[in-house]
Amino acid sequence: MHDTKALVHFWFITLLCIILVRNKEDMTALSVHMKLDSLPDNLQQQVSDFIDFLVEKRLSKTEQVIPIFGSAKGMIRMSDDFDEPLEQFKDYMA
Repeated sequence: MHDTKALVHFWFITLLCIILVRNKEDMTALSVHMKLDSLPDNLQQQVSDFIDFLVEKRLSKTEQVIPIFGSAKGMIRMSDDFDEPLEQFKDYMA
């Protein structure tokens, strides 16, 4: 009986929040918060760790250095005979 009462209370609060909240972003945040609150402590910690991971991932993407055209100039060298036929393919080039 206690679980049924808690479930009814949960849905009542949820419906009340839907009625009171008009902004979609607020509803999304509220929905996420309510879902998080319904989880056991160990799962709440996992969700928190995952959020930290996502934040770190987003920050690392924004900190990536975009290469500048010509920044590798002088770092790559091609041999003078680069365009010459290879000795290994001499039999095929007759």
